[in-house]
Amino acid sequence: SKNVTAIAYSGKEYNLRFIGADSYYDIAVYKIVEQIDTNIIPIALSNENYRIGEKVFAIGNPLANYPYTVTEGIISALNRPGLSAKAGYLQSSAMISHGNSGGPLINENGELVGINSAGVDKNQQLNFALESKILKRILPDLIGKGKVERAYLGLEICQDYSYKLEENGDYKGTLLDEKPRINAVIPNSPGYTSLGETQNIYITSVNGIAVNTIADLANIFETIKPRDTVQIEIKNSTGVPARAEIVAGSLTEEKLEEMAKFYFDFHYKISLTKDEYGVIMNYPKGFQYKTFQHYDAKQNNWLDFAPSGEQARSEEHTSELQSRQYL
Repeated sequence: SKNVTAIAYSGKEYNLRFIGADSYYDIAVYKIVEQIDTNIIPIALSNENYRIGEKVFAIGNPLANYPYTVTEGIISALNRPGLSAKAGYLQSSAMISHGNSGGPLINENGELVGINSAGVDKNQQLNFALESKILKRILPDLIGKGKVERAYLGLEICQDYSYKLEENGDYKGTLLDEKPRINAVIPNSPGYTSLGETQNIYITSVNGIAVNTIADLANIFETIKPRDTVQIEIKNSTGVPARAEIVAGSLTEEKLEEMAKFYFDFHYKISLTKDEYGVIMNYPKGFQYKTFQHYDAKQNNWLDFAPSGEQARSEEHTSELQSRQYL
């Protein structure tokens, strides 16, 4: 927006200038372009590790009619995917309503622990805020460059789940892969230089931090910058450990196109081309879908859904899901 103002608690309005934005986390930075009152001070970002059960306060303008509303709660969980299919969100019981998005989530010391994002269920008290440690990583890029520079390894990471329909109508999920798995490596990528055509290798830690899920991996990877050296501990299906070192590249639009082309060719043998109207999907002769895409609300991710056979689908109601992430 060209004309954006901020309203202080005193009611005074300040004109703002757009500095930068990141669509991945749906966050923007604006600068106050005029002299501000001396009683307005910046909020400090918390340097402490978040603790489940820690008391927090959400401040916002619910329904755009009740400014400076404060709600109280606790941190309920860490590193949740929130509503945007990305890791790095705090789950709290401090109620967030429409209009609270962008407001601070603070601790008892008045430090920022997160930026309120969205509330899912008022009865269940499911509310999410982007963690301040993610902000520490992306704010310098947004302020200095107007956008976030992200690292690129060229790895397709998967983790398989089994879901079974219970008598009460709920699906029960069971993790089949105990660790995230390198399902494929994109040719000519930084990962390919170190790993080659490695497949079905499990990642146990990144830069000395243990990982158990794709969400863990995504949260760590968000702290990695282009040109950083990434240490990855891996093991194969027989449990033999090894270490790989990858120098991260930069995630550009060209790399995003390469990932899209690789995905469709590797999984479906579909080639992608472009003309003046957009992207063309060139299907191979006799092409048939083996899987279809399914959005899983619990994982907050698009998943490949493959029925485990007609009998299992009709009687056992058991299916296998594959969560996939590109790094």
